Amino acid sequence: MKMFRQPGFPVSLAIPLDHIIHARATFDADAIGFIGNPDGYRLGIGRRTTPNTFDMDKLRREGVYVERRPYGGSGFFCGPKDVYFSFHVNRVSLPEPNISVNEVFDQYVNKLLDVILGLGIQAHIQGSSRSKNRNDGICMNLSGRSEIVDQYGNKLVAGVFKDDGLVISMSGVFLVSDDWRKIYTYLRQPPPNQISGSSLEQHVEDDALTNRVIQSVCSHFDVSEYLKLTPKDYEVLEQLVANFRVV
Repeated sequence: MKMFRQPGFPVSLAIPLDHIIHARATFDADAIGFIGNPDGYRLGIGRRTTPNTFDMDKLRREGVYVERRPYGGSGFFCGPKDVYFSFHVNRVSLPEPNISVNEVFDQYVNKLLDVILGLGIQAHIQGSSRSKNRNDGICMNLSGRSEIVDQYGNKLVAGVFKDDGLVISMSGVFLVSDDWRKIYTYLRQPPPNQISGSSLEQHVEDDALTNRVIQSVCSHFDVSEYLKLTPKDYEVLEQLVANFRVV
Protein backbone atom coordinates (compact mmCIF):
# COMPACT_ATOMS: atom_id res chain seq x y z
CA MET A 1 0.00 0.00 0.00
CA LYS A 2 1.06 3.57 -0.71
CA MET A 3 0.43 5.94 2.17
CA PHE A 4 -0.04 9.63 2.85
CA ARG A 5 1.23 10.24 6.40
CA GLN A 6 0.50 13.67 7.84
CA PRO A 7 0.44 14.23 11.61
CA GLY A 8 -1.46 17.39 12.53
CA PHE A 9 -3.37 17.73 9.25
CA PRO A 10 -5.99 20.52 8.91
CA VAL A 11 -9.17 19.30 10.60
CA SER A 12 -11.31 20.49 7.68
CA LEU A 13 -9.67 18.06 5.25
CA ALA A 14 -10.70 14.67 6.66
CA ILE A 15 -13.74 14.08 4.45
CA PRO A 16 -12.20 15.75 1.34
CA LEU A 17 -9.16 13.48 1.78
CA ASP A 18 -11.48 10.48 1.51
CA HIS A 19 -12.59 11.71 -1.90
CA ILE A 20 -9.22 12.65 -3.34
CA ILE A 21 -7.55 9.43 -2.19
CA HIS A 22 -10.46 7.38 -3.54
CA ALA A 23 -10.00 9.15 -6.89
CA ARG A 24 -6.25 8.50 -6.81
CA ALA A 25 -6.78 4.80 -6.05
CA THR A 26 -9.27 4.58 -8.90
CA PHE A 27 -7.03 6.32 -11.44
CA ASP A 28 -3.77 4.64 -10.37
CA ALA A 29 -5.36 1.17 -9.97
CA ASP A 30 -3.61 0.92 -6.61
CA ALA A 31 -4.17 0.65 -2.85
CA ILE A 32 -3.66 4.04 -1.24
CA GLY A 33 -4.15 5.15 2.35
CA PHE A 34 -3.94 8.12 4.66
CA ILE A 35 -2.94 8.24 8.33
CA GLY A 36 -2.68 11.22 10.65
CA ASN A 37 -4.28 13.20 13.45
CA PRO A 38 -6.33 16.39 13.01
CA ASP A 39 -5.09 19.75 14.28
CA GLY A 40 -8.34 20.48 16.14
CA TYR A 41 -11.68 19.19 17.34
CA ARG A 42 -14.07 17.70 14.81
CA LEU A 43 -17.78 16.89 14.94
CA GLY A 44 -19.14 14.78 12.10
CA ILE A 45 -22.91 14.77 11.62
CA GLY A 46 -24.32 11.75 9.80
CA ARG A 47 -27.38 11.60 7.57
CA ARG A 48 -29.60 10.44 10.43
CA THR A 49 -29.09 13.64 12.42
CA THR A 50 -29.99 17.27 11.78
CA PRO A 51 -27.61 20.11 12.76
CA ASN A 52 -30.16 21.58 15.20
CA THR A 53 -29.57 18.50 17.36
CA PHE A 54 -26.46 20.36 18.49
CA ASP A 55 -25.79 23.80 19.98
CA MET A 56 -24.15 25.36 16.94
CA ASP A 57 -23.42 28.65 18.70
CA LYS A 58 -21.47 26.84 21.40
CA LEU A 59 -19.60 24.76 18.83
CA ARG A 60 -18.70 27.93 16.93
CA ARG A 61 -17.54 29.77 20.06
CA GLU A 62 -15.31 26.88 21.09
CA GLY A 63 -13.77 26.47 17.64
CA VAL A 64 -15.07 22.99 16.86
CA TYR A 65 -15.06 22.12 13.17
CA VAL A 66 -18.45 20.68 12.16
CA GLU A 67 -18.97 18.71 8.96
CA ARG A 68 -21.81 16.84 7.31
CA ARG A 69 -20.59 13.28 6.78
CA PRO A 70 -21.57 11.70 3.43
CA TYR A 71 -22.71 8.44 5.02
CA GLY A 72 -25.15 7.12 7.58
CA GLY A 73 -25.00 7.26 11.33
CA SER A 74 -25.76 10.03 13.75
CA GLY A 75 -22.85 12.03 15.14
CA PHE A 76 -19.25 11.50 16.16
CA PHE A 77 -16.64 13.66 17.89
CA CYS A 78 -12.85 13.37 17.97
CA GLY A 79 -9.86 15.52 18.87
CA PRO A 80 -6.23 16.26 17.97
CA LYS A 81 -4.85 13.23 19.83
CA ASP A 82 -7.05 10.80 17.89
CA VAL A 83 -5.74 9.08 14.76
CA TYR A 84 -7.74 9.23 11.55
CA PHE A 85 -7.25 6.65 8.79
CA SER A 86 -8.60 6.32 5.26
CA PHE A 87 -7.81 3.29 3.06
CA HIS A 88 -8.92 2.84 -0.56
CA VAL A 89 -8.14 -0.46 -2.28
CA ASN A 90 -8.58 -0.83 -6.03
CA ARG A 91 -9.45 -4.43 -6.85
CA VAL A 92 -6.98 -4.35 -9.75
CA SER A 93 -4.14 -4.09 -7.21
CA LEU A 94 -5.17 -7.29 -5.40
CA PRO A 95 -3.51 -10.67 -6.11
CA GLU A 96 -7.05 -12.02 -6.54
CA PRO A 97 -9.28 -9.19 -7.86
CA ASN A 98 -12.45 -11.25 -7.49
CA ILE A 99 -12.00 -11.88 -3.76
CA SER A 100 -15.14 -11.05 -1.81
CA VAL A 101 -15.41 -7.57 -0.37
CA ASN A 102 -15.91 -9.04 3.11
CA GLU A 103 -12.60 -10.89 2.86
CA VAL A 104 -10.79 -7.68 1.95
CA PHE A 105 -12.49 -5.82 4.75
CA ASP A 106 -11.64 -8.57 7.26
CA GLN A 107 -7.97 -8.46 6.26
CA TYR A 108 -7.82 -4.75 6.94
CA VAL A 109 -9.75 -4.87 10.20
CA ASN A 110 -7.42 -7.61 11.44
CA LYS A 111 -4.44 -5.35 10.75
CA LEU A 112 -6.11 -2.58 12.73
CA LEU A 113 -6.63 -5.06 15.54
CA ASP A 114 -2.92 -5.99 15.40
CA VAL A 115 -2.08 -2.33 15.98
CA ILE A 116 -4.17 -2.37 19.17
CA LEU A 117 -2.77 -5.70 20.35
CA GLY A 118 0.75 -4.40 19.73
CA LEU A 119 0.11 -1.73 22.37
CA GLY A 120 -0.48 -4.48 24.92
CA ILE A 121 -4.24 -3.93 25.03
CA GLN A 122 -6.65 -6.85 25.27
CA ALA A 123 -9.02 -6.35 22.36
CA HIS A 124 -11.01 -8.28 19.80
CA ILE A 125 -13.21 -7.85 16.75
CA GLN A 126 -16.88 -7.93 17.60
CA GLY A 127 -18.98 -8.69 14.53
CA SER A 128 -22.41 -7.59 13.41
CA SER A 129 -24.19 -10.49 15.12
CA ARG A 130 -23.83 -8.93 18.56
CA SER A 131 -26.51 -7.12 20.51
CA LYS A 132 -27.01 -3.47 19.58
CA ASN A 133 -28.41 -2.34 22.92
CA ARG A 134 -25.52 0.07 23.49
CA ASN A 135 -26.80 2.59 20.96
CA ASP A 136 -27.45 5.90 22.73
CA GLY A 137 -28.76 7.45 19.53
CA ILE A 138 -25.88 9.82 18.91
CA CYS A 139 -22.40 8.57 19.68
CA MET A 140 -20.71 5.31 20.60
CA ASN A 141 -23.30 2.94 19.17
CA LEU A 142 -22.08 -0.50 18.12
CA SER A 143 -23.91 -0.99 14.86
CA GLY A 144 -21.24 -1.23 12.15
CA ARG A 145 -20.14 -4.30 10.23
CA SER A 146 -17.29 -4.92 12.64
CA GLU A 147 -16.02 -3.21 15.78
CA ILE A 148 -12.69 -3.35 17.60
CA VAL A 149 -13.48 -3.32 21.29
CA ASP A 150 -11.58 -3.81 24.53
CA GLN A 151 -12.11 -6.72 26.92
CA TYR A 152 -15.15 -4.94 28.38
CA GLY A 153 -16.83 -4.41 25.01
CA ASN A 154 -15.95 -0.71 24.73
CA LYS A 155 -15.13 0.60 21.27
CA LEU A 156 -11.49 1.50 20.54
CA VAL A 157 -11.71 2.02 16.78
CA ALA A 158 -14.68 3.67 15.07
CA GLY A 159 -15.05 3.19 11.33
CA VAL A 160 -17.18 3.16 8.20
CA PHE A 161 -17.04 0.89 5.17
CA LYS A 162 -17.99 1.44 1.51
CA ASP A 163 -17.66 -0.50 -1.75
CA ASP A 164 -18.35 0.92 -5.21
CA GLY A 165 -17.59 -2.32 -7.02
CA LEU A 166 -14.06 -1.29 -8.01
CA VAL A 167 -12.62 0.48 -4.97
CA ILE A 168 -13.15 -0.82 -1.44
CA SER A 169 -12.94 2.01 1.11
CA MET A 170 -12.47 2.01 4.87
CA SER A 171 -12.08 5.07 7.07
CA GLY A 172 -12.29 5.74 10.78
CA VAL A 173 -10.64 6.87 13.98
CA PHE A 174 -8.45 5.26 16.60
CA LEU A 175 -9.88 6.61 19.87
CA VAL A 176 -6.55 7.57 21.41
CA SER A 177 -8.19 10.08 23.76
CA ASP A 178 -11.50 10.49 25.59
CA ASP A 179 -12.39 13.53 23.48
CA TRP A 180 -15.32 11.60 21.95
CA ARG A 181 -17.17 12.18 25.24
CA LYS A 182 -17.37 15.92 24.49
CA ILE A 183 -20.17 15.28 22.01
CA TYR A 184 -22.62 15.08 24.91
CA THR A 185 -21.76 18.62 26.03
CA TYR A 186 -22.85 20.02 22.65
CA LEU A 187 -26.20 18.24 22.42
CA ARG A 188 -29.26 20.41 23.00
CA GLN A 189 -30.88 17.44 24.77
CA PRO A 190 -28.27 14.91 26.01
CA PRO A 191 -29.56 11.32 26.25
CA PRO A 192 -30.39 10.15 29.78
CA ASN A 193 -28.19 7.08 29.45
CA GLN A 194 -24.85 8.23 28.09
CA ILE A 195 -22.49 5.44 27.07
CA SER A 196 -19.39 4.97 29.21
CA GLY A 197 -16.82 4.03 26.58
CA SER A 198 -13.07 3.73 26.46
CA SER A 199 -9.95 4.98 24.69
CA LEU A 200 -6.38 3.83 24.12
CA GLU A 201 -5.01 6.27 26.71
CA GLN A 202 -7.13 4.54 29.36
CA HIS A 203 -5.09 1.40 28.69
CA VAL A 204 -1.63 2.78 27.82
CA GLU A 205 0.36 5.56 29.50
CA ASP A 206 2.45 7.18 26.78
CA ASP A 207 2.73 10.91 26.07
CA ALA A 208 3.62 10.05 22.46
CA LEU A 209 0.74 7.60 21.99
CA THR A 210 -0.71 9.41 18.97
CA ASN A 211 2.53 9.24 17.00
CA ARG A 212 3.09 5.68 18.20
CA VAL A 213 -0.25 4.61 16.70
CA ILE A 214 0.48 6.39 13.42
CA GLN A 215 3.85 4.67 13.11
CA SER A 216 2.36 1.29 14.04
CA VAL A 217 -0.33 1.57 11.36
CA CYS A 218 2.35 2.29 8.75
CA SER A 219 4.36 -0.75 9.81
CA HIS A 220 1.35 -3.08 9.79
CA PHE A 221 0.17 -2.05 6.34
CA ASP A 222 3.42 -2.73 4.49
CA VAL A 223 3.86 0.77 3.08
CA SER A 224 5.70 0.63 -0.25
CA GLU A 225 5.86 4.40 -0.75
CA TYR A 226 5.05 7.53 1.26
CA LEU A 227 3.18 10.09 -0.81
CA LYS A 228 2.97 13.88 -0.53
CA LEU A 229 -0.02 16.04 -1.29
CA THR A 230 0.73 18.35 -4.22
CA PRO A 231 -0.32 22.02 -4.52
CA LYS A 232 -3.01 20.84 -6.96
CA ASP A 233 -4.24 18.32 -4.38
CA TYR A 234 -4.60 21.09 -1.81
CA GLU A 235 -6.44 23.24 -4.32
CA VAL A 236 -8.96 20.47 -4.94
CA LEU A 237 -9.25 19.71 -1.22
CA GLU A 238 -10.06 23.32 -0.39
CA GLN A 239 -12.75 23.35 -3.08
CA LEU A 240 -14.31 20.22 -1.57
CA VAL A 241 -14.39 21.61 1.98
CA ALA A 242 -17.42 23.77 1.26
CA ASN A 243 -19.42 20.66 0.31
CA PHE A 244 -19.23 19.27 3.86
CA ARG A 245 -18.60 22.16 6.22
CA VAL A 246 -21.42 23.11 8.59
CA VAL A 247 -19.56 25.37 11.05
